[in-house]
Amino acid sequence: MTSSDGRNTPLNYLGVMISGTFSDLVPHRTVLNEVLQRAKLLPIDMEHYVGVSSHDVISSSLEMVTNASAYIGLISHRYGEIVSDPVRNPHGYSTSRLEFEEAQRLGRPTLVFLMHDEHPRQKADLEDDPAKAQKLNEYRARAKEGRIYRQFKGIEDFRDQAIHAISALRNEFEKQTLNSELDALRTELSAAKKEIQELEGKLREATFQRQFFWKVNEQFLKVVSEKRERLKNAQSPNGGVLRALRPELQWRALIVACWDIFSELLSTKVSSSFRPRLRVAYFRLVGTNLELASCWNGTSGDCVSLNSSHRERFALDAPENMGCLAQAVAKEGRAIWAPSAKDADADPTHPFAFFHKGDKDSLKSIVGAPIILEGQPPPSEVVVLDTDVEGFFVPGSMTPLLNYVVNNMAHRLHMEKQMERLFLEEQHV
Repeated sequence: MTSSDGRNTPLNYLGVMISGTFSDLVPHRTVLNEVLQRAKLLPIDMEHYVGVSSHDVISSSLEMVTNASAYIGLISHRYGEIVSDPVRNPHGYSTSRLEFEEAQRLGRPTLVFLMHDEHPRQKADLEDDPAKAQKLNEYRARAKEGRIYRQFKGIEDFRDQAIHAISALRNEFEKQTLNSELDALRTELSAAKKEIQELEGKLREATFQRQFFWKVNEQFLKVVSEKRERLKNAQSPNGGVLRALRPELQWRALIVACWDIFSELLSTKVSSSFRPRLRVAYFRLVGTNLELASCWNGTSGDCVSLNSSHRERFALDAPENMGCLAQAVAKEGRAIWAPSAKDADADPTHPFAFFHKGDKDSLKSIVGAPIILEGQPPPSEVVVLDTDVEGFFVPGSMTPLLNYVVNNMAHRLHMEKQMERLFLEEQHV
């Protein structure tokens, strides 16, 4: 197993590695085994360890350290075996020293027990190789660095110190386990809070969409009601009714309704001290050209002015680099967004471009959407909305709102198309 910082992590049990020379420390290893087992910790040493059969001494030793949750170093007056390996043991350390260094590299909790000079020992228990004796002194000094170490003068002294040290180690494991469990609970709590926030966000979004859709329905119902009123108040069964049914009246009413809907939405996105500007324009398809049918900015139906060179951009057969956003929407049959008009104008791959230099101050965000009428193949008619609020028209949460409004407009305009045919037929009677 490997942790996020690249260190190998121990197996999921509280195993403790016992490291040290063997023949001179047999009784001490026995004591450690007993004390560890009473503390409900698993001793790991070469005598009992079953590793990978193909591993040599160095590999098996390092594997024991890796699989352990803690390390105990027993250092007597012998240095121990040195396995020659210029790659894995370039400093010529003993196996015990290699195990110690690996435990430090992996950050394992470490207990060090040093045999005191007064400890009873046989002549065979003393290091008689001068080179190894020097390495042993270096190892003992290294093991003392930066930690509390324990020196034992006899087996009973060692037992007492081992009991206290291992009890403290067990408490530390329990503390770590508790901390891990608390961390896991905190992680679960954080994930739950995040999920709740996401659900609350979705609920707010769903509530907002429902309220928004209700307002849309109200606005378009208002358009229908006003038309009924005009028919009801018509002065004559012919001319008055025909005037009441004039398509341009309905176009204007639908554009005004669209403006009212998005104007209210826009007002919720800006501070109360700022009065945002919003403009809606409806382009009808006449032959191979888009023609401005109606527009509204809250006060005027003449808020969009196009000279002859501008109108050329609305021709569906105009060169791609001479078109405009509305033309691209009509031809592609999909909404095109420009959250930042300035960025879109600077992007050669985006169809939007400023017609007037003055527009750069009043036109900050724009979107064009196709009005797909029933039974009418592409290209489509187009509604374009723009505002002086940077980043207002952004796909995402705004997409279903725009689609709902445009689909309602398409439904109403389809009906108006039918009324328009009736109007023209009646005029020729």
